[in-house]
Parts: sequence; C-alpha cells; structure tokens
Amino acid sequence: MEPTLLSYDNNNNSNGCGNSDYENIITWFEDVSRNTGSVQTQILCNILKQNHGVEYLKKWLGNYNIFEMEPCALESLFTSLVPIASHADFEPFIQRISDGDTAPLLTQQPITTLSLRSLQFSFLSFSFWENLRFIIVVNISLYI
Repeated sequence: MEPTLLSYDNNNNSNGCGNSDYENIITWFEDVSRNTGSVQTQILCNILKQNHGVEYLKKWLGNYNIFEMEPCALESLFTSLVPIASHADFEPFIQRISDGDTAPLLTQQPITTLSLRSLQFSFLSFSFWENLRFIIVVNISLYI
C-alpha cells in the first residue's frame, strides 16, 4: 500500500465529537511512519518530476524519461547518477540567480528572493528551498 500525503476529509464522520479527524491523523501518521522508505522514495520522485528539465539535474537525468519510470527505478537511477552536493556545487547557480538569470536552473518555480545571512545565501522561496532540501536530504540518507 502506497501511503498518501495527508489530506483533509470534508466529510466529517465524527458524529460531532471530532474524534474521527484525530483518529484519521493518527492512522495517517502511523502508516507514514511504518513506510518511511516508500514515502521517501515517493517524495524524491515527486520532486524530480516537478523539476525535470532544470539545468542542475539535466547533466545527470536529461536523457532519461523519468515520467515513465517506476518510483524504485527512479530512486535507483538518481542515487547512482547524482552525486551528493555541497554548497560549492550550487554556488554558480546561486550567482546566476542573483545576477537576474530567470532560467530554470535549480527548480521550475521562480526564485524571487535571495537573502545574504552570515555570509551565506539562504533561499526565501519556500517551494525552492523545500525541493532542494528534500533532494539533498534524500540523496544523503540513501547513501547512509
């Protein structure tokens, strides 16, 4: 069974007590916790498919039709081709973005703001940062 992301059920079957919502959340959390590997694989696949064609990923995944691949096969391909990245690997892309390049370099969503904090760039575009964080976390955790 593939776990799904938490969604709110508008059909309140809790007979006025609210327990159904609570039980649904507990059941969802237990299911996701039991299936962390498949959840992680699914999140990685979603991120890769949403950001297919960005310059950063093109050099490794550009010739593959990832939309036709099963999640486990895509995860295996990703871990075998895409190396663990450091901040230095992203530095040229960050510089291009700060120079005004609007091409899809790291994400398909536009990056609207870069902020300089403690002499390091931090990304204020939530969807970009979440996507990048998951790619890095998933990539690192698959090697551990």
